[in-house]
Amino acid sequence: MRATKIKLAALLVAYGLLAEGLAAQSDDALPGRGRTVSVRQLTVPGRPSIFAETVGDKGRMMVMIHGGAGVSHDYLRPEWDLLADSMRIVYYDQRGCGRSERQLPYSWRAHLDDLGRVVTAARERREKVVLAGSSWGTRLAILYAAEHPEQVSAVVLVGTPRWPDAESRRWREQLPAPIAWRLDSLEKGVLLREATIHDSLTFASMNLHIPPALAGRLATSGLCDDVLLATTASLGNLPKLREFRLGMPVLVASEVSDGTNAGSDLVWNELQASLSQGQRLEIPGGGHDPWFTRSKDFFPALMRFLKAVP
Repeated sequence: MRATKIKLAALLVAYGLLAEGLAAQSDDALPGRGRTVSVRQLTVPGRPSIFAETVGDKGRMMVMIHGGAGVSHDYLRPEWDLLADSMRIVYYDQRGCGRSERQLPYSWRAHLDDLGRVVTAARERREKVVLAGSSWGTRLAILYAAEHPEQVSAVVLVGTPRWPDAESRRWREQLPAPIAWRLDSLEKGVLLREATIHDSLTFASMNLHIPPALAGRLATSGLCDDVLLATTASLGNLPKLREFRLGMPVLVASEVSDGTNAGSDLVWNELQASLSQGQRLEIPGGGHDPWFTRSKDFFPALMRFLKAVP
């Protein structure tokens, strides 16, 4: 069973959902770590039940969309909590994993609808929010900002995978028979018994180059592989990126463009046509998750960007 799960995860890495190319070291001496911040649970009406909480009690509102799919938001903390000195940060667990309810479907559209419920619950006095996405969460941020520009003041994209193309839509044809059967059951609305992975060695073996500290965080919350599987399969029906036009400021964090990071350059080139006010933040050695690997460079740059947002 464990070998099957690892094989599934390896297939999903190729599809661009899970983190790739993470650097091997974190900023252990992160300023502000360990301080006390205001934390309150946020009630999100509707079903399935979505766990959400707000960190911080002043400033503009940011909704943080975690990666995965099939993990909880916990791996993002405490680094993103640094913004709580001047912002209110809303974290939530996407359906099917963490402290949110397991309820089918696990499609990108269902995840997007859930994000809408979170944004609606978070908006005080109908204010605009900043959407920040990590890895797979960047796709939800782009989709929601395109559909609801009147609700979004700015977008932050970190670890953005390439948008699914015709080749990647044939991904499901490569699935081993047991995984294809499981996917078929999920898509027919059958909620199967699922064993959540809580083994840091499993995360480390997925060819993701995850630093031990981050692998430990992911293992604590666990990988809900049915959510990951069904979400990945649904991406074949995503609208084409060229159909979108985001008019608000968008920050795209990536590796330095020096000819050695073709993946980052491809993503940036792909996004530019859809961004009216796009900015690229290049962080040397930042890898897929510069908020973790280069926190002391990433967050000051992010704050400068946000201060310029009307």
